[in-house]
Amino acid sequence: MSALESKPYDHALRALSRLLPESLLCLLGEQMPDLSQLEPISSREVSLKREVDALYWLGPDRGEKRDVLHGEFEAIPPADLPQKVMVYNVGLRAVLPSVGRIRSVVFLLRAPAAGFQPEYRETHPSGTTLFFRFEVVRLYEFPAQQLANVPFTAALTPLGAGFSEDNRGSLLRKARQSMLALPDPQRAEAQGALALLAVARNVPRRMLYAIFDEAEVRMSSSYLEFIQPDLDKARAEAREEGREEGREEAEQRALQEARQRMQQMVALKFPNRSNTDQSRLTAAIRVATKKTLDTWTLRMLTVDSIDTLLNPADD
Repeated sequence: MSALESKPYDHALRALSRLLPESLLCLLGEQMPDLSQLEPISSREVSLKREVDALYWLGPDRGEKRDVLHGEFEAIPPADLPQKVMVYNVGLRAVLPSVGRIRSVVFLLRAPAAGFQPEYRETHPSGTTLFFRFEVVRLYEFPAQQLANVPFTAALTPLGAGFSEDNRGSLLRKARQSMLALPDPQRAEAQGALALLAVARNVPRRMLYAIFDEAEVRMSSSYLEFIQPDLDKARAEAREEGREEGREEAEQRALQEARQRMQQMVALKFPNRSNTDQSRLTAAIRVATKKTLDTWTLRMLTVDSIDTLLNPADD
C-alpha cells in the first residue's frame, strides 16, 4: 500500500464520519446501522484543545449518563497513540459531566509496527498501576469488495484488502454504483472522499474521469479542498509544458528551414562542386546549429572555396 498524505486522508475520513456516521457503525459490526444511536457532540460541548476525528453520543438522551463513541483514524499509529487516546478520554470525562462509558476506537489504515498494543499502562512509584485499553478496527483487513458493496462504506474501498491495479477499476465502479443510493449531500461527499482516497492510492486520473461524475464530485469538500487545487496545478503545468514544447517545435522547424536554405545557397555559390565536397557539405549542414548557419550565410559573400566556408577556425 502506498503511503498516504496525512491531511487528505484525515479530511476524507472525517468528512465520512461527519456526513455518513453509518460508516462507523458498519465498521464496528452493525449490520443495519441505526442512526438513532448516534448524536454528534458539538465543539461547544467539548473545549479540549486536541481535535479528534469522530465524537458522538451513543443512544438517546434520557436525562441520565450517556455513553460516547470516540473515534480516531490513523494511517500509521505513532508510538504515543495509546497515551494520547487515554489523555483525551480523561479530558472528556472532565468536560462532559453526564458521560457514562467512553467507547474509544482507533481505525487503522495499515498494519501497525510490531509490538503495537491497544492499551496504555503506567505504574507509579507507589505501586499503583494505571491501565487503559481501547478498541481497534483494522480497516486494511476488510475486503475491498465487501466495502464496495455497502453504500455507507463504499468510499473506503481503496483502503480495503485486495484493492490492486488488477481490480481497482471494477471495484471503484462498484463502489460508486453502491453510493448512488445515498441522498444528497451524502452522495456527493462520499464520491469526493472515494475519489480522494483513490488518488492517494495512485489510481490514474484518466480512470477516475471515466468512473466519476465530475459535476457531482465538485460539490464535495474533498474536491474543493484537495482535488481541485491539485488539478489546477496539474493543468497549469500541462499548459506550460505545452508552451515549452511549442517553442521547441518552432525552433526545430526554423532550424530545418535554415539548413535547407543553406543547401540551396551552396548549390548556387558552388555549382561545379565535386561529389566529395557535396558529401562534406551535406554532413556539415545536417548537424549545423543556428549560430553556425548564420556565420556561413555571412561568409558566403566573400569565400571562394568550400574549404574556406567550412573552416571551423572562424566559427
